[in-house]
Amino acid sequence: MATIENSPINRQSTAFENTELSYYRSEKEIKEEELAQKIRNNYNDENDHDETNEAVYGNLDRYGFFLHNYDNKQRLTILYKTKRVPSIKRPSKSHKRRPETDQDKARVVSKYLKGADMLSLKEMDRIEKWRDMLQPKHPDIGSNVRLWRLKAKLNETTLAKRLVKGVPDRWRAAAWESILLRNIEKEGEFPRPLYSQNVSGSSDKMSMKSGFRPASTRSISTIGEETNESLSSSEQINKSTMDRLTKEYFDKQSEPSSYDIQIDLDVPRTISGHFLFHNRYGLGQRNLFHVLHAFSLQDNGYCQGMGPIAATLLCYYEPEKAYAMITLLDRHYGMHEVFKHGFPGLLEHLHVQDEIVKLTMPKVYEKLDQENVPPTSYATKWYITLFANTVPFKTQLRFWDMLMFYGPDAIVAFSISILWSLRHNIIEKNSNFETILTSLSNFFIPEDEDTLMSVCSSILNDAQIRTEMDRSRENYRSEQ
Repeated sequence: MATIENSPINRQSTAFENTELSYYRSEKEIKEEELAQKIRNNYNDENDHDETNEAVYGNLDRYGFFLHNYDNKQRLTILYKTKRVPSIKRPSKSHKRRPETDQDKARVVSKYLKGADMLSLKEMDRIEKWRDMLQPKHPDIGSNVRLWRLKAKLNETTLAKRLVKGVPDRWRAAAWESILLRNIEKEGEFPRPLYSQNVSGSSDKMSMKSGFRPASTRSISTIGEETNESLSSSEQINKSTMDRLTKEYFDKQSEPSSYDIQIDLDVPRTISGHFLFHNRYGLGQRNLFHVLHAFSLQDNGYCQGMGPIAATLLCYYEPEKAYAMITLLDRHYGMHEVFKHGFPGLLEHLHVQDEIVKLTMPKVYEKLDQENVPPTSYATKWYITLFANTVPFKTQLRFWDMLMFYGPDAIVAFSISILWSLRHNIIEKNSNFETILTSLSNFFIPEDEDTLMSVCSSILNDAQIRTEMDRSRENYRSEQ
């Protein structure tokens, strides 16, 4: 005997309901596509939406940020300079620091802002040095340089030392592109420790007896460039790679993305303190949308952390080249795994960070564990955005200088540098879950930016720490 569930009447009712659900689902999809198309039309509108108020543009720092930008960052943490660097052989011990006051914060912020907006004599000197280090390749019909390359006889150790001091902003776009493409030529073999460095900046060549061999003791000219023919070939590969990604960027503009609505919501709040992205549907916001739209059509789709990375690149590149650069970072610098569903690359980085903190700052590790402050609670945004909106833009750029050269390990090293600067705050007697998490979640202002970068460099050029980084990654992957 037929049951009620299997009766013809019930089957007809179920079929009707499924048809009705299908109808409403299709209607919803149609409305979403109409909205997405409307959004794309807004970003394709080339009418001038940018302000031309000279008073507005006269109130910018050298990087294009409004000078009042820091007024809204009430939650600040000062990264105090230190005379020591992280070491496995000599782990950090507890040490009292004078309590921080509002006057301390005001002093450091004022000093930083004053120095950040000045073109120093040192930078002028570095401009000339970088001019000698880079050579133009593949000029277009108008003699504009389409590709830059590091000069053949440049020594790798010299390059590393100059990167720690910071690439002059005038040469940053050329330097990032040439270093990134050079590392890709080496198939992801990022530089190993090249020299030992203390915080004062003095350096010595790394002993080969350490058991850690640098990526190369030869000049960069000999890495995949033994003959003029191979040099020409590698340049041609780089050019074809950039040309292919440029074409890919423009081709993807005609394809719909299921992430367009979310990207549209995120674009206005992505580094809105910068004049390029300040005006709704202005040129900067249009370029940012187009880069993120094209990038979202790749395997990983879109997540919010991609916005600040793309915006940083757009401060230095045309949108098609910014797309090429973020794509190369994704494919060759480990960002694909960071953005992947479930964020496996992020979790791996955090595991490595935890292991190095345990070895170099055992008391910090114990305190964080005791107060239940895991890296996921404060460091996720560091890795997802490559420190955008975590440190001042100038500091972020100097970290990116090192990232382009050293690869993914630089992200972990910079995170450890921040923890190293804050180690006394973390382990002090009165610190607790709330004070620690607040301090680590704040916007960071370095008391001395050169010291912070030297600490990061010392980590990357410490053979023992890099060995432990490799071991931690291998152990983590074997357990997954």
